[in-house]
Amino acid sequence: MHEVEQLCERVAFIDGGIVSDIGTIEALKSKKFSTYHVRIGVVKVKYKDMLVSQGFKINGNVLTKDVDNREDPAELIRFLVNKGYDVISFETKHPTLEDYFIKMTRDRK
Repeated sequence: MHEVEQLCERVAFIDGGIVSDIGTIEALKSKKFSTYHVRIGVVKVKYKDMLVSQGFKINGNVLTKDVDNREDPAELIRFLVNKGYDVISFETKHPTLEDYFIKMTRDRK
């Protein structure tokens, strides 16, 4: 699936000889996933209650959150910096085409 995602603009899934889904990779993934995952490293965690109320999970000095696809990840960094955090790392993990395929086949059952 990784190679398909890298090489193709549009894909079709065939199930039992019938096209079960077709479209651009991003459009297909957005049908099953409305969020992506962010992981933010900070120097020191403070205001834990405020972070939890904003949807963050805290593990040591790492904050994680599932973010709506329409939300700009830069807003998270600006929010944290405005609250006095020193951000030292930032990663995003978007669903893959393989994630879509697994979810599609599970939903079908």
